[in-house]
Amino acid sequence: MPGMDGVLSLGRGWRELPRSLVRVGSGAMVLAIGAALILSRPPEVVRLTPDQDCRLELAACRAEFAPGAALALDVAPRPIGPNAPLTIGVQLAGIDVRHIEASFRGVNMNMGVHELELQPAGGGEFRGSTTLPVCVSGRMSWELTLRLTSGRQIYLLPVRFDSGA
Repeated sequence: MPGMDGVLSLGRGWRELPRSLVRVGSGAMVLAIGAALILSRPPEVVRLTPDQDCRLELAACRAEFAPGAALALDVAPRPIGPNAPLTIGVQLAGIDVRHIEASFRGVNMNMGVHELELQPAGGGEFRGSTTLPVCVSGRMSWELTLRLTSGRQIYLLPVRFDSGA
């Protein structure tokens, strides 16, 4: 109904509506900023240590994430030869990992960095195959670093081993 000044009166509700929208909008903005800060936070990087008796060229190596959560890293065939197919297997227990990468680098000689993405094989197992470069000396020391992604954490496991004669 038109008021005395010719303006339609909407009652008291029109003044409350903008305040409600401001409150809802402010709340949504705070939630959006909080979510953006959480999601933009870099993942936590955790360095794992293999068991003391780890000799990958002789047997599987084990490492523990936490009590009840561990992995076993194995290669085949043995002995590990240069310029021959090498299968890498990781068996997980007590942890959900969605992605594993392996990178190889020469310890005593620069052979570049060779990277390999391991594929899920079911039952907590990941597998991949590669061929290590040939070293002219025949014997080569390598560092294999596993990079495991689990939620907002990245686990790094460096393991040294020898290949060749």
